[in-house]
Amino acid sequence: MKGRIITALCLLGALGLGRALAADAAATPVAQPAVKQYPGYYYDARTRRYYPLAKATASPSPAPTAAPTPSGPPVHISTSPFSDYKFSLALHGGYSMPSGEMADREQPLPFFSLEGQAKTQEKLSLALAYSYTAFAYKPDLAAAGASQPDTLNGLTFKGLYDIVERDDWSLYLGLGASVYMINSAIQTSVRSDGSPIMGYTTDTGFGLCAGGGVEYPFMPHLAAVVDVWYNGISVDGGTGAQRVFGQFSVGAKYTF
Repeated sequence: MKGRIITALCLLGALGLGRALAADAAATPVAQPAVKQYPGYYYDARTRRYYPLAKATASPSPAPTAAPTPSGPPVHISTSPFSDYKFSLALHGGYSMPSGEMADREQPLPFFSLEGQAKTQEKLSLALAYSYTAFAYKPDLAAAGASQPDTLNGLTFKGLYDIVERDDWSLYLGLGASVYMINSAIQTSVRSDGSPIMGYTTDTGFGLCAGGGVEYPFMPHLAAVVDVWYNGISVDGGTGAQRVFGQFSVGAKYTF
C-alpha cells in the first residue's frame, strides 16, 4: 500500500513539472530576426515588404487575430524552387584601362554593362552580365586607318561572395568566365613610304576575370555599387593577340 502511494505521488509530481515547463516555453518570446530600417519607410511583417510612412499613417496594419481552427485533412501547398532567391538587376558604367601590349596601342574609353543577379544563399550570388567595351587607338594607328575604336561585346558568368555584410554596406569578391565578340584593327598592307595600312577583323575570345566591390543600400530596393574588375582574354585559342585590361565602374542595383 505504501509503495502505491509513493508511486502515485511521483507521477503527480512529474505531471506538474511537465506542465510548468510547457507553460514557461509558451511564455518565452521567440527572437525575431533584425529588419533593416530605411528613413521614410516601414516594414510590414505580414507581407514582408517596405512601405512609405504615408501608407502607415493612412492605413495601419490591423491587429493580429487568432488563427482559425483547422478543419478537414491537411492540404499540401507547393512552393516555387526560386521562392528563397533574391533577384536583382544592376546597370554599371565606367572606364576600361588597357594593360600590357594593349596599352602600347590603345587608350581607355567608357564602357557599360547590364547585369542580372540571383542570390542563392545567404552570402553567395550568381550573375550573368552583358558588357560593351571600347578602346580608342593611339594617334599613329588612327592616322594609318584605325579610326574606329576597338570594340568588345562580352557575356560574363560570375560568382559573387559577400565577405563583409553590414546593415548599411557590404563588401564582395568575385570570379567569372567570359566570351567576347571582338572587332579590332589589323595591319593589312604597307604603303610605299613604309607606313602601315590598317583594316578590321572580327574574332571570338574567351577570358577570365576577377574583382570585387562595395554595395551601399540607400532605399528598400535600391543600392549604389562601386566595383573593380581585372580581365584577361585569349583570342584564337591563345595564338592571337592577348588582351588584358582593368575596369572601374559605378552603378545602381534594383532588388525585386
